Amino acid sequence: MDRESERIGLQEIIDKTPEEMAHEAGDSFELDRINLAEFARRTGLTRSRARTLKTI
Repeated sequence: MDRESERIGLQEIIDKTPEEMAHEAGDSFELDRINLAEFARRTGLTRSRARTLKTI
């Protein structure tokens, strides 16, 4: 797998994870208050990297 494919695959995971978390949480989900530890666990990112994504 080349770098471009890896990047696209990771981006798909990052995009789908908040959607899955919102579905599980129902009406109480707020994207700006996402649990970084849970997001990092589901995506395989470190919390530091997840925090960086959140501020973008």
